[in-house]
Amino acid sequence: MVGLARADLSPKYAYHAYSFMTRMLEGKKWARNDSFGPDVYSVVFADEKSDEETMALWSPKPFAYVRIGNTEKGLTFYDVYGTKRFVPYEKVRTSHLPVPLGESPIYVVGPKGLKATARPDPGW
Repeated sequence: MVGLARADLSPKYAYHAYSFMTRMLEGKKWARNDSFGPDVYSVVFADEKSDEETMALWSPKPFAYVRIGNTEKGLTFYDVYGTKRFVPYEKVRTSHLPVPLGESPIYVVGPKGLKATARPDPGW
């Protein structure tokens, strides 16, 4: 009932999520925690070979929000399946991009200096 594989050694959902996480964070070092509970978790990893940071973001709640200070280079988002989405920089719409979170982690790749700020529960 628990673990990464079934009794017949076929992979579970957690196996695929774990393998994608290890690929995203390979060679990166922990830099800081922007937010660490209780509603939002945001952990930042730095890549010493490039000037990029990778943020792992999730929430134990069904939904939560963070705002990410964007730079003029834009941000690249990856979900737990590895689906990639690039959000270009626009001064009005994405300078402080609101990002919805859920129980599955998302990964945000951008230039060094990214900052995630937890937003209070909107109460919907």
